[in-house]
Amino acid sequence: MSFVRLPSALLRSNIFRSSNSLMKMKTPFNVRAIPNCTSKFSFATQNFQTSQTSVRLLYVIGFATFTGIAWMSLSRYELQMDSSKIVPYDWKSRYLILSDEDLNLESDAEPGKIIVFKKKPVSRSGKSVDTHASKTNRIYTLEEVSQHDSPEKGVWVTYRQGVYDITSFVEVHPGGEKIMMAAGRSIEPFWLVFSIHQTPDTLELLEQYRIGDLAPRARDAGQTDEKSKLEKSLQQLFANDPTRDPKLIVLSERPFNAETPTDELKDFITTNSHFFVRNHLPVPKIDDVEKFRIVLSIPTGNSDAVKSTELSLNELKSDFKKYDIVATLQCAGNRRTHMNEIKPTNGLQWGVGAIGNAVWSGALLRDVLLKAGYTEQYSKENREVHVVFDGADGYGASIPLHKALSTHGDVLLAYEMNGQPIPLDHGSPLRVIVPGHVAARSVKWVKKISISNEESFSHWQRRDYKGFNPSKEVIRDEDYDAAKSIQEMPVQSVILDARIKAGVDTDLLEVEGYAWSAGGRGVNRVDVSGNGGKTWIEADLKNFGDQINGTAIVDSMDGRRWAWTRWSAQVPIRKEAENSSDHDLEVICKAVDSSYNVQPESIIGIYNSRGFLMNGWHRLKISDHRKKGLKKDEETRVTPPQ
Repeated sequence: MSFVRLPSALLRSNIFRSSNSLMKMKTPFNVRAIPNCTSKFSFATQNFQTSQTSVRLLYVIGFATFTGIAWMSLSRYELQMDSSKIVPYDWKSRYLILSDEDLNLESDAEPGKIIVFKKKPVSRSGKSVDTHASKTNRIYTLEEVSQHDSPEKGVWVTYRQGVYDITSFVEVHPGGEKIMMAAGRSIEPFWLVFSIHQTPDTLELLEQYRIGDLAPRARDAGQTDEKSKLEKSLQQLFANDPTRDPKLIVLSERPFNAETPTDELKDFITTNSHFFVRNHLPVPKIDDVEKFRIVLSIPTGNSDAVKSTELSLNELKSDFKKYDIVATLQCAGNRRTHMNEIKPTNGLQWGVGAIGNAVWSGALLRDVLLKAGYTEQYSKENREVHVVFDGADGYGASIPLHKALSTHGDVLLAYEMNGQPIPLDHGSPLRVIVPGHVAARSVKWVKKISISNEESFSHWQRRDYKGFNPSKEVIRDEDYDAAKSIQEMPVQSVILDARIKAGVDTDLLEVEGYAWSAGGRGVNRVDVSGNGGKTWIEADLKNFGDQINGTAIVDSMDGRRWAWTRWSAQVPIRKEAENSSDHDLEVICKAVDSSYNVQPESIIGIYNSRGFLMNGWHRLKISDHRKKGLKKDEETRVTPPQ
């Protein structure tokens, strides 16, 4: 009896995580049986019964997340992912295997062992798929590859010198039909845009689809024409991106990411056009806002029963009270460029402008969930419960349920930003706003909300936006599995402007900036030093009163200070002796929040290779300011670097 073992890359993919002696499945799937067919295999769920076979909850069958479902020749069953019916499950009891007789298991198979099959992998047509080793000698031209650009003809792509038949993967691609833009051509330019694919596991999984090599001459001859076609495909992929304000500081064009210029951060409310933009994927196309629906998937507390509800934008506006919340959103990578000065970091090199403050308006998520039928019974039966958000662009994230249901949580389904319909770049027609949490959890273009006892299975929840110790330079899957997802962020403050006003014996340094702390914690104090931290003064915290533009700002005494704090300070600087050559100043600010958390002096202790959670003292060097020849009462402005 011969067996084909699943590739080791499957076992390392983020569909799995170890739990005691078993492997836990990370994605729920639907199951159906098809007699006498050769078909694809993935996962199944508990309590599936059919007249053809029985199901026992003992083992786990493997599956790959990126390159698609592993195709196995099973004589009688199709275990198929149904992405339209994904619902939360109690994964503590979701271990599946068909009977030994049905799967022809090795006689010595034990619980926790990965199952092997006696059949070869098969294609969708049922034909046996040759292994990579048997086809490495096949050579294809670009013309041959280009003819395979549809599911009917087969979907082929090239990567470097390899040719791959990914037909079987197209229908389960997490990014939907976007993958068809690479059909019949190179996939490399798309992977440069969607960098989440650039991992060793992804490359190893891709190799399972390899059918041969690209002819060297074909690569050279078609390079120019191919670039032109690919550029057109990329333009099509990002065709829905809106026109942006030219003042934004662009960090990447595709997908678009840009931070707010320093001058535009000085106002308490950040304008819509200058609010920082963080896109992980192309801006999705919402064809008709009037027909837009958000799907709510709510467990009823009765076993695995789930109630699905759809709400239109008009229903959200008419059936639920409208709330206005002033809240600051900050990217986890804000000030990454400062951490990068200590040691290299991975990610967009954000300055101080990956942050903004706005008036967000919409329905409270708490109200929507309760009206949709959520009860506390599900929370009582599960230790951890999460609210999972799925965006129309393919992005996803989740937050703890207690944040969503708290009467002081203020989580919004927002349809307005600063009194206007939310702009397309910021999630139109509907986005989640999670005040006091990292901006990565405020999912844009939200189309589905579910409640689960597992976090979102999105790449950006499981394999990104997590912190690691300073010595962890290479982050592996097991590191991500062990790390907690970033939700609330540490206290932060930044210098936005500095002016020196000349005096007789003492110069006056006038500085201003922003400060913010997550979790609804207000800012108690901002300390400012003009001599590198030797002495400090307290900054003046600007009080905007109880309202801004008619919108209530909830007091931090309630733990609901979601907005940032503006501050300013006047720091006296004594003139040095005439013969002193050291005229450099180092201006520093550090904030203290309402829980007396304070920014750390050193970046070394908070360094992480992803460059997240940078909140070390913000330092500004002002070099030899007296050489400017300032006279009494004259001023010079020192603009901090972005």
